[in-house]
Amino acid sequence: MAPGALTSFNPDPVPGFPDTRSAIVRVSWAPLRGDPSHRSEMTNQLVLGEVVELLDAPADAWLLVRASDGYEGHVTAGALRQVGEADAAAWTAAADGFSLGTELEPVAHAAARRAPWGARLARAEGGRLLLPEGQVMKARRPERLVFDPERALTFEGDPAAAARTAQDWMGTPYHWGGRIRAGADCSGLVQAVYALHGFRLPRDSRDQLAAGPRLPDELDHAAMGRAGDLWFFAWDGRPVSHVGICLGPGTMIHASETRGAVAIDRLGEGEFGRRLAAGLVGSTRPERGP
Repeated sequence: MAPGALTSFNPDPVPGFPDTRSAIVRVSWAPLRGDPSHRSEMTNQLVLGEVVELLDAPADAWLLVRASDGYEGHVTAGALRQVGEADAAAWTAAADGFSLGTELEPVAHAAARRAPWGARLARAEGGRLLLPEGQVMKARRPERLVFDPERALTFEGDPAAAARTAQDWMGTPYHWGGRIRAGADCSGLVQAVYALHGFRLPRDSRDQLAAGPRLPDELDHAAMGRAGDLWFFAWDGRPVSHVGICLGPGTMIHASETRGAVAIDRLGEGEFGRRLAAGLVGSTRPERGP
């Protein structure tokens, strides 16, 4: 059996929230909304294989959940598989596969599935993959999966390496609340890219700045920026509302609604670049936790 193969996970559902307080995302991705309504704004996304904490059931077919990064929101119950604590722990331990984006093809009777960037998958025998409800799948592009501990060797925990990875997202459409290659916002891009390299960052830009460690305010952040620094922006006296990844002095990659996509911009260059330069309020150099 392959290292990390799942041996103790029970694929049978455990009914009865609130008797169980954990769930695993069973669909490719699901909107996390501010209120329990399809009309409510999508503030974040959950992706396949993530484990979430169940907090409440405020409305029919809706659950209030807390993701592993502490972000809370409402998701439809059908997107989740509710499990007991033992199964949640077993899945977390076994799901050591990190997807960079690939289609999944069923081995037996099951529907094909997309494993977006950041999806977590468990290994089964014979190089196959196991989904949270027990379906056995195979990756159409196995090179788009990376497993622990090899992931740490291929995608080292260095901010500069994360900055290089971010450039693979060029052209990804801007999508508020998104954090996958089909569409991402500024902080979703940062969180998703750095997660591959072993950094656990908060979801929103202002929280990412607060997480630090913050570089001294007296620095000229644009001129002295190093690849992998995070640059934070605020305008008109408002809180921080934007983040970009420094690629080198004066240059960053970011998910920009103005640009419509993930793009590279130079601070001070052109009207948009001047607005960016005027809004730069600080920077951090992310560090990996223990």
